[in-house]
Amino acid sequence: MGSGGHEYLKIGWIAYDTSWGYGWTGDIDDYPKKYEYLGISGPNVLQQSIIYDDWGRPNVFEFDLPNAIYNVTVSAGWQNKTYDRQYIAIEGVNFVNDESNNNGYLVRTNQVTVTDNKITMEMGIFDEYTMLNYLDIEYVSSVPIPGAVWLLGSGLIGL
Repeated sequence: MGSGGHEYLKIGWIAYDTSWGYGWTGDIDDYPKKYEYLGISGPNVLQQSIIYDDWGRPNVFEFDLPNAIYNVTVSAGWQNKTYDRQYIAIEGVNFVNDESNNNGYLVRTNQVTVTDNKITMEMGIFDEYTMLNYLDIEYVSSVPIPGAVWLLGSGLIGL
């Protein structure tokens, strides 16, 4: 699926699979998970669908990526519906921290650093709904090597 010059994958509630390089981890089969297409009710194609845990359980999603710094954008919400306690953290950075979408959408962008070849998203608060619309990941730069200095772009010198 394309939007704004980017290509997106539609990913439902699938268990993490190393051959695909993405998926949900943990106990994803014991509680109902839902993916819904909202039709034209969202302001754009990326916000016209949601994925959520129907029992309001916290979940973890992982996507294999090279170690690097990324700009990540998430959208959570549902037009004309309010969910008061939504939560999304990515690589330990809070994007939506126990917040209400107030009949609309929370769209947040932060920079995160991947150091284990996976971007990890924690989503949800127990007995509450987090309505995830999309996750957008854009490469920024490689991860700096601790204890190293760049010398006028000529190479890496260890200290």
